Amino acid sequence: MPDDTLAEQVETWLDTPTTGGTAIDAAGTIYLGDVGQRRILTITPDGQVDTLLTDPRLIWADARWIDRSGHLWIPAAQLNRTQDWPMEHSRSTTPSGYTTCRSMPPRPARDHT
Repeated sequence: MPDDTLAEQVETWLDTPTTGGTAIDAAGTIYLGDVGQRRILTITPDGQVDTLLTDPRLIWADARWIDRSGHLWIPAAQLNRTQDWPMEHSRSTTPSGYTTCRSMPPRPARDHT
């Protein structure tokens, strides 16, 4: 398909903030990390956006995942506080941490197998 034909088909689905990654549950809900506001947003398949949680410890929350029990795991990597992020020393706090919360009901034992 030529680029100009493809460009005519592209539509904006949702304008999102700067994200630190996503996870998607079995119902199609997207869990998006809003790096600037230190919060996790949910986006339903029909585009409804809600704030799941806001926490000052969610510093560069990235690479989240949902386990078999339905818990959303949120690593707080603090990349912007590490030594190589243009400064002379690390400002990250220990432990950098994981936050968990219930994202959805537990999956059936044979889900995705």
